[in-house]
Amino acid sequence: MNDDVSGFAPIGGAGPVPFVALTFAISWVIWLGGWLMAGRPGSLANPGMSAAAYLGSFGPGIAAAVLSRRAGRLAAGQWAQGFLRWNIGWRATAVVALVLPLMVEVLTLALGFTPRMPAGQAANPVPAFAALFPVSVLLGMIAGLLGRGPLGEEGGWRGYLLPRLLARSDALKSSALLGVIWIVWQLPILLLFTDARDGQTLAGYLSIGTLRALALSYIATTVWRRSRGSLVACIWLQGMVLALAPMAFVPTGWTSSWNVASGFVPFTLALCLVAAGLALIQKRRSGAY
Repeated sequence: MNDDVSGFAPIGGAGPVPFVALTFAISWVIWLGGWLMAGRPGSLANPGMSAAAYLGSFGPGIAAAVLSRRAGRLAAGQWAQGFLRWNIGWRATAVVALVLPLMVEVLTLALGFTPRMPAGQAANPVPAFAALFPVSVLLGMIAGLLGRGPLGEEGGWRGYLLPRLLARSDALKSSALLGVIWIVWQLPILLLFTDARDGQTLAGYLSIGTLRALALSYIATTVWRRSRGSLVACIWLQGMVLALAPMAFVPTGWTSSWNVASGFVPFTLALCLVAAGLALIQKRRSGAY
């Protein structure tokens, strides 16, 4: 399948700056308002705050829908079509369903992670390794639709912002800018809730999390391009990340001489290696990122 998306150049609509401003306004008002209404809780586990966090994740999609509709019927129809492209092609499917789980498997072995077994049970890592593929693929589909993030975000990030960035720059620079915007967009949640940072300090999360955001953004750009603008593929990819992250490298499920407090760092490494591999493949194919 050709990954040329020149036929998906945005039809009208506001540029990146108005979209980002509206997205931040929608999400931050919901998050901060929800936090105040919930009594300023210190954890995302608070039911009221959990609901506000989920609703706020739809900020990018809501902003994209509003701006597309204001640009006219053609622009709105073009934006909505991204949710209807279910035939994403084998290459996009491979990137989503095979490459990332396979990289996690390779790193799990390379870094010496072994599954924790119940007391008295002989260690047998084969079932744990074999389960990563089918479980992550299935849970990725569910998390893509129901998890906080994918369904609400992708209509904005990849459905609206990415095409407008690609109209001005190449995939590498566009992905990097989108990744930075994404991590800044999350600041209210990261500042208010330590459990949103996977056990990391704010400085640690922002440094490693930014690297993670840049890598994931490039992977998502590749999936969007190779699926010819399918938001279904991008939602599934984000769901896969949500499904794999709690299973990969976590000390509750794996032991390792690395003594990691969480799977955040090695999982970030997996994303970076996948992104680097995709960038090299793209470079060899076309001479550009």
